[in-house]
Amino acid sequence: MVIRKIPTYDFGELQFGTIKDGGFLKNHFYIALPTLPDTFEEEKVLLSLPDAFELKVINRSYNPDAPDHKSLEREGCFYFNEENEWMLEAVCHMQTPDGAAKDTYLLRLPLSAPFIKDGNIGIYFDGTWIRFMKDGRVLNENSGLDCFCAPTGEVYLDDWMQNAQVAMVEKASVTYEEEEADTPADFYFPSGWNSSVGDVMSFFHNGVYHLMYLLDRRHHGSQNGRGAHYIAHLTTDNLIDWYEQPPIAEITKPWLTYGTGTMLFHQGKYYMSYGLHTERYPGKEEKITPDYDEKANRFRNLTFAEVFQKGGLPAGATYAVSQNGIDFVSSEVLYHSARNPSAYTDKDGKITVYCGYMGEGIYTSPSFSEAFEKTEKPVFYKESVMRNSTECPAFFSWNGYQYLMVGFSGYFRTLSTDSQEFVDVAALGENIYDGLSVPMVAEFKDNRRIMAGWVISPLGWGGVMMQRELIQEENGKLGMKWIPELAPKAEDASLISWTEPISLKEKQSYYLELLINPKSAEKVGISLDNGKNACVLTLDIKNQRMQVSDGEKGAFAPELPTMLEQMQKVDASIANYKESGCNDIPQFAKNYALEDIPGMEQPFSLKMMLRYSKRLRATVLDMEVAKRRTMISVRDGFFPTGAQFLVEGDAEIQSARLQEMENVG
Repeated sequence: MVIRKIPTYDFGELQFGTIKDGGFLKNHFYIALPTLPDTFEEEKVLLSLPDAFELKVINRSYNPDAPDHKSLEREGCFYFNEENEWMLEAVCHMQTPDGAAKDTYLLRLPLSAPFIKDGNIGIYFDGTWIRFMKDGRVLNENSGLDCFCAPTGEVYLDDWMQNAQVAMVEKASVTYEEEEADTPADFYFPSGWNSSVGDVMSFFHNGVYHLMYLLDRRHHGSQNGRGAHYIAHLTTDNLIDWYEQPPIAEITKPWLTYGTGTMLFHQGKYYMSYGLHTERYPGKEEKITPDYDEKANRFRNLTFAEVFQKGGLPAGATYAVSQNGIDFVSSEVLYHSARNPSAYTDKDGKITVYCGYMGEGIYTSPSFSEAFEKTEKPVFYKESVMRNSTECPAFFSWNGYQYLMVGFSGYFRTLSTDSQEFVDVAALGENIYDGLSVPMVAEFKDNRRIMAGWVISPLGWGGVMMQRELIQEENGKLGMKWIPELAPKAEDASLISWTEPISLKEKQSYYLELLINPKSAEKVGISLDNGKNACVLTLDIKNQRMQVSDGEKGAFAPELPTMLEQMQKVDASIANYKESGCNDIPQFAKNYALEDIPGMEQPFSLKMMLRYSKRLRATVLDMEVAKRRTMISVRDGFFPTGAQFLVEGDAEIQSARLQEMENVG
């Protein structure tokens, strides 16, 4: 169960007046729209302040060939109605205060949404966000530049808009209303039909597990591709009951957009360290980071006030502080140039920061108030057979072993409990990635370790949050399984025959569990099909591999190379996997293979959730093998109607269970 905290805005007593000119655009404002008609007869302009602001009503159908299809799809406009979707479209022509940078920002509201017609809709601009609102709640939002451009002509009002009213808003107070979410913690989406989860961060302290993430709309398309992400926050003390908390870091100025970071507890306080991606802001102000002293190998802390005094904007690593782990206050201090810093309290009581993008290195300091000094430790995650990026390093220790995951493919660990030497174990065939992007790991009670990340959407950056529990073998090697508190229960599913094909309902979520005795079988698998195309899961028992891929109905698919096998063949001059041309890899969470899968040589379980996601326009396959390895595959536009079990050689499926699941997301 997830309990949401929905922000609700109170504007107090507003003094409304009719729209006579564009003067209100110079201020923060709220436009109260007239009651929506049952239908609009045609596309048209409802309000126009030329070259400054327009409100239109438009009609679209789901058509991948249409010029604006991708933008509308990422906006979530077809979530409710794929045919003849009427929507309001606010067109905002905006600029920086000096007028040096100008751009146009769109905000749309699908009118077939069930909560639109039973109340009056408003448009609110607070100097940073443009929002469609109803009864104080945000329906959709986009972040633009600092102010609207000046209108170049007279105001135009359509007949329907004659009854619209506008008021100036000095300040709105925000409270939070609780309600149960329609999404579980193991397949989690934020509130809003076009929202998704970006980079995930996790932390455990004093019995509470904190899960933070970059809240995304439009798959990084907000603020015209700059993202406009802010840091949202979930907590739990039992992995069953989850509670959304107020955001840790919100966007209050158009130049703000946040990168990833980490939470830590140090000297009696909670800290949230994160990056500022201010370089994305198109204003002409200099983007200033802390000075790096080459001789002393350290950064000098730099306050936002010092940056503003120089006429610039702060960029780089900063932090917020909290007494209780919930209510955070920005320090307004930069301590490093990194945009995605990962800070941890080390065994000596100091703070160690692993830095990748824009400031690579490992730095330490007694506290955030003191300078961070570069250590002599090499940035071993820069070069790897896996051609990994240096984004979002994720460090953790467990029973004397130390681990570091980096980006989408880098994985390093110590090979013994008395070693401090990190080894590129991804180059040895160990792989912690199962479809989760930039995962992070945190402790939980009873010495458990939980891994969380986001799974990419077919529409672009950002997607659904999913989580795993890690398993540690005696030699430090890691496996992963579903979190027991969040997983379906086999006893709730019905026994079915595995010898005949199974009929499935289209666009319906299912849980499937098989107990398999491999005997002398070389392969077992499942073929899912929609009558035309098939997706095949193959468990290669002989070679300890598993893969999911396109294939033919009722047959095993050709073998795919693992990511390591692909990277070993890449030209040595290619430094990043993104430039390698290799697409069948875990990050893209579609067709790929994994090696070194333990536990299949004796009777084992194969569990699979087929999650239909209207938001992703896909079926997400979530698989667990032998309670030792997991795998995620997002099947874009694929909605199976049948399943068939595959066996090559002698094997026995001791039981097969199937259960319908509630559709979410």
